[in-house]
Amino acid sequence: MVHQFVRESFKLWQKVYPQWGYRLPWVGYFAINNGQTLGVAGFKGGPKNNTVELAYGTVPEFQGMGIGTRICRLLVETALKENPGLRVTARTLPKISASTRILEKNNFRKLGIIEDPEDGPVWEWIYNSDEL
Repeated sequence: MVHQFVRESFKLWQKVYPQWGYRLPWVGYFAINNGQTLGVAGFKGGPKNNTVELAYGTVPEFQGMGIGTRICRLLVETALKENPGLRVTARTLPKISASTRILEKNNFRKLGIIEDPEDGPVWEWIYNSDEL
């Protein structure tokens, strides 16, 4: 049985790909283990102005197991393998959460609050490769 979280993610991708385009590796991915979907991840379109934004989520039953941290790390590795000089960013709601902790564990630092056209005020984060 497919989890509602996964269905919603798939529907979102169907909606945004006509706008963003579908160009590897700047697409959405499912994190699957033993035939079970654990999470979703992807890029919010291809790079623009040498910057790419990533997004991720873990199926609720699998949260707190390190899956989101691993997914985020793999997205960063994918982006930098494709373009080592790329700025990798992410956005979260402006509050401390599991997502903000995942970004911190993956060497992102918070730049500050910005206005996102879809989500309103959010924290913007940037990957800091100097902290490795």
